[in-house]
Amino acid sequence: MIKDKPKIGLASSFAAGSIYANAVNTVKTAASFAELGFETHLITRSPDRERIDLNHLKDIYGTPTLPKWWTLPRWCKKHFLFGLVSAVRLHRLKVDLVISRDYATPIFTALAGIPTVMETHAHEGFQYRWFKWATKATRLRSFRLLVTISTVLRDYYIAIGVPP
Repeated sequence: MIKDKPKIGLASSFAAGSIYANAVNTVKTAASFAELGFETHLITRSPDRERIDLNHLKDIYGTPTLPKWWTLPRWCKKHFLFGLVSAVRLHRLKVDLVISRDYATPIFTALAGIPTVMETHAHEGFQYRWFKWATKATRLRSFRLLVTISTVLRDYYIAIGVPP
């Protein structure tokens, strides 16, 4: 049992209510931390069309517990804006750890000195500039871990400069 539980922030640029796998995974991860008693904050974009109340989100994601959920305006759809605004929010919330499923947020949170973990499943040869910049940010002292789903991807990330 952890006596002083850290405050955890998760960020992913999906719209609240999305049923894509990365959204479901991120919400379930955040809900699990909240169920374990961690103060957990989730930052996503606002829903694309209408407002969604928390009970509807619980139904969508099949979880009885949700973290404290912050939605950023639709104009934060671009990686730079989402990453910057979410990093500022996480800094103001004074989180102890950031877990990110986008590429820009971990760059900004690591630069701000917040211990940061990024999860990605980007394929070999992926050329998106924010992904490249995020892999460079893994060398920052506060960037703690890059998580992926296979040894093939792990080995690829190490080959392009991510610390093992």
